[in-house]
Amino acid sequence: MDIPASILAEFDAILATPPTTQIEEQDPAPGKWVRLLRETRWENIVPPWFSLLALIPIREPVIQRIINIKEALSLRDYLETRLRQREAFLAQAVGDKVTPQCEQCAQGKGQFVGCIVVPGMLHGACANCVWEKPRSRKGQCSFLVIKENKEDAHRLEHERKVQKGDDQSIFCEWGLSSTQ
Repeated sequence: MDIPASILAEFDAILATPPTTQIEEQDPAPGKWVRLLRETRWENIVPPWFSLLALIPIREPVIQRIINIKEALSLRDYLETRLRQREAFLAQAVGDKVTPQCEQCAQGKGQFVGCIVVPGMLHGACANCVWEKPRSRKGQCSFLVIKENKEDAHRLEHERKVQKGDDQSIFCEWGLSSTQ
């Protein structure tokens, strides 16, 4: 089989060019789920919920499993009675995608697509893990476990220093002005 030299040259040029990586689809723009969250009653407008509500939604939460709302008439009713799930839903809309994912998300065990964290909120846990489990249950977010382990290590180190007398604590008094 004789292939013309011009076609062989085209094949060589194509094969010499490395394949380009496919661009991931962008997150869907905030839509019906975000509107639902904004319209849901937030009776306790205190931190951390107020802080989450103050953030601008950047994506529509993408659900990868059916939400079993059982006794609730609608998802809105369901979320109004379940603060942890509502926080997770909102965190999914306003947080940052992280790589690598936590252990639970890497295994596809979350309610949502992607491992989303809101820096400085939810004790460091991702939205999927906040939805699934309270902090007191086993199998909680590996990000939270790592953070708690670091905090425990710092606390133990501080206690060890205090026992040895190596702790250098600083004490000061704040004087109140007599004029108010």
